[in-house]
Amino acid sequence: MAVFLMTSCVVLGIFIMHLRSIRVPKGLSEPGKFRLLMASLFIPKFFENLYVLYHQGNIFARIRARRFIIENLEPKPLETVKGSNIRSKVTYFDGVKVRVYEPIMRKEGLQPGVIFIHGGGMATGSPDSYDGLTRTMAERLDIFLVSIDYRLAPEYPFPSGFNDNLRATTWLLKNAHIFDLDARRVAITGDSAGGNFAAGVSQAIHDDVTLPNLKLQVLLYPGLQQLDFHSHSYQKYEAEFGNGGALTRERVSDFISLYLHGKIDPAMVHRSVHNHHVSQDLLDTSPVFKYVDRDHIPKEMRVSEKHTKQREEMERRSGSDEVWNHVQEYYLDPRFAPIVREDLGGLPHAMITTCGFDCLRDDGVHYARRLSDAGVGVHYKDYESAFHGVIWATKNVQFEVGKEMLSDVIDFIKENI
Repeated sequence: MAVFLMTSCVVLGIFIMHLRSIRVPKGLSEPGKFRLLMASLFIPKFFENLYVLYHQGNIFARIRARRFIIENLEPKPLETVKGSNIRSKVTYFDGVKVRVYEPIMRKEGLQPGVIFIHGGGMATGSPDSYDGLTRTMAERLDIFLVSIDYRLAPEYPFPSGFNDNLRATTWLLKNAHIFDLDARRVAITGDSAGGNFAAGVSQAIHDDVTLPNLKLQVLLYPGLQQLDFHSHSYQKYEAEFGNGGALTRERVSDFISLYLHGKIDPAMVHRSVHNHHVSQDLLDTSPVFKYVDRDHIPKEMRVSEKHTKQREEMERRSGSDEVWNHVQEYYLDPRFAPIVREDLGGLPHAMITTCGFDCLRDDGVHYARRLSDAGVGVHYKDYESAFHGVIWATKNVQFEVGKEMLSDVIDFIKENI
């Protein structure tokens, strides 16, 4: 008993110290709640480190520990919920596992549908861990919704995740009649990495002349490029959070390494976070960089011009042909980096949301501009006080700005599907 009390006191003391050390920048939504949310991650992180220590030598140990924690933070999904018109079940679309949400009392005639792709860095997350969000969307829209359980990295690296999402989407469009769906009124949406997949799948479906175009693409704080890890939003995030917050530059680079190479490559991660992964020739001559040109970011979203120019000078002196030759086939592939696709004309009407306190913010800004320039209808909104993942922190921890974003998404789909 004494040992237990002593251990509890030590853990509580460390938790309080961690709570006090969390950086919360001015203007962030509900700072006290954010601080508690970030501090609460200390405990699962502690057990994650213990698991890794116990499984030394297993390169998948950390990501598997993280998955276990994520999957057990929320209760397992129920097929039916009292008072709800939505029931759910697990099934397969062309061999890809999915969770389907269907109205119990159905309307007459062909109905619209929604495809949801979860986030998690392409290495964590699942339809089960996102059930709170996807069920809420299905209920508020009173609509058929399918959440895709794509294979995860590092066990299944690129392009496995993309292929699963494309295969499931293609199967649904070809077999929409089975669910009394109108294949011409199907929206696709996803958050973070799921937003990346949703954008890439929208492009691929558009290119398949045998399929109807998706009606809408709703991209929630998506990560869409890997060319510039020192964009204004990355610099802003680093200045305000340092190595803390919801999503750091290093963590983004880790996830990319897992998805592309099936492991975390420390040398590659180091090069990427310092923007040393792009060749000098590409920096000097490639038209691709105009897609992520920092000058296109609105002035009110930029960091200081002096700081930006200093960064650019450093980066231009540090380009690496050797590293770039190792990654260019991925970074210039729209299946991985949708923003590098040259022709965006004819893609689905889009809604893109970004968060003011998110290192990925500028990806959404650039893509919204490029879609609009290509003649695609775009509804873009930046939630200045929001952070990455805000739309659904957990079932029991919700932020007002996240509720606002979700309501805006629901309204957009209702009005345009």
